[in-house]
Amino acid sequence: MRTAVIQASVLLLISSMLSACDEPAQEPASTEEERLEERIEEEVDDLVEEVEEATAKIEEALSELKGHLMDLAEKEKAMREPARLEELEQLLPEEADGLDRIKTDTRGDLIGLGTAEVSATYADDGVEAKVDIVDTGLLAPLARTFASWLDNDIDRESDRGFEQTRPFFTRSAEYPSFESFTRVGDHGECTIMVWVADRYIVALEVAGEGVVLGDCTDVRDELPFRKLERLSRPVDDK
Repeated sequence: MRTAVIQASVLLLISSMLSACDEPAQEPASTEEERLEERIEEEVDDLVEEVEEATAKIEEALSELKGHLMDLAEKEKAMREPARLEELEQLLPEEADGLDRIKTDTRGDLIGLGTAEVSATYADDGVEAKVDIVDTGLLAPLARTFASWLDNDIDRESDRGFEQTRPFFTRSAEYPSFESFTRVGDHGECTIMVWVADRYIVALEVAGEGVVLGDCTDVRDELPFRKLERLSRPVDDK
């Protein structure tokens, strides 16, 4: 009897040992956390490397684009010094068709293409106007890509408004221009864009209760186009 009990105990011990061998060893929690941190660090390093490679390619592409645009500008004799932001900003009036200027923004050249932009916002009594002056810089030869209305005759009309291209005449020059107007109820919104000296885009919008296209033309007529034209000339000719 005693021998049988001993044999049974030995068999139970062997069975337990075999079961333990079949189960995978449990790693300490700290080891799992360390491996997770290592994997995250590796993935972050790979991502940083990919971003750096992409940035280098973008910078190279921009450099090539700049060189191409400079060659194109020289061929078309459109190469001029970019206007300074302060010069453009001085062209923005303090008032626009009786609306007070409440905000001014400037944006200088970020990628070496000689571009610059100034804008002003005017508001009073529920009517808001915005004026933008953009120096396209070395992008001037490609301006027609960005402003498709320059190469198209547009004359569209609906029950809500219209769009049209037409020349804008000043006392000394003629500029390509685009005009649009929409009305919903008593709310009107007009837009005018003017291409000046094969270089500048002047864009203005007026929106609010009772606004008509004449509000945009009134704002446009207060802008100093002759001064803007002079900024496009070589320094010796100003």
